[in-house]
Amino acid sequence: MGRPVAWRRRRWHTGGSRGGGIGGGSNHPSLNAPPISDPDPFGSGTQNIPSRSTLGGTPQPAPPPGYEQCIMEALQEVIHAGETPRDSNNGYGALAHGKVYSAPYPLNIFVGQRNVNLDPSSLSGHPGVQVQWNPAYKTSSAFGRYQITIGTAATYGITDFSRRGQDSGAETIMQALGMVAPAMQGNLALSMALGHSTWVSLPGAMRPVSMRCLSHRRICF
Repeated sequence: MGRPVAWRRRRWHTGGSRGGGIGGGSNHPSLNAPPISDPDPFGSGTQNIPSRSTLGGTPQPAPPPGYEQCIMEALQEVIHAGETPRDSNNGYGALAHGKVYSAPYPLNIFVGQRNVNLDPSSLSGHPGVQVQWNPAYKTSSAFGRYQITIGTAATYGITDFSRRGQDSGAETIMQALGMVAPAMQGNLALSMALGHSTWVSLPGAMRPVSMRCLSHRRICF
């Protein structure tokens, strides 16, 4: 999907929240702001983030119509590339890779089977299938293109797991985590770090950001 390059060269201030969770944190700084004092941009220390007034108070241009949606769809591709890159049907029916440990009726017919794919159009909500993906860890209920667990679905009120429902659910999570605003400003590294708490395939604060890993995400973006 093409990006409006001309608009990416122009920066604007947005009101997205920084940090995981709904409604928490402070506004993201404009990318035209002076460097922050924290040597680790993904660290937990307090950063010397300039306010809007220190930037001269000049109103920033609004993004063109549809630009935010374009960025969210680009982020969907980045998450898909890390979570379900090789699954059939773009990952929309993918359970976690491994053996099905338990499942509610009528999906209990899949217990004991491996690498199961479900038909998302037949679901009335999150399938709630638990998969033993590694004997050393607990089972996982991750499902779909963005590997949303049953707990995450409940947290963000995601009940539609059709294809479009999964896309919409991912957008809800990205907005709540504050991923969209920095991506709109061109700061993909910060966007990835903010999303890492939900999608561990993304580089983030608890996972060293190698240039190769970040470059791959930029290619997907």
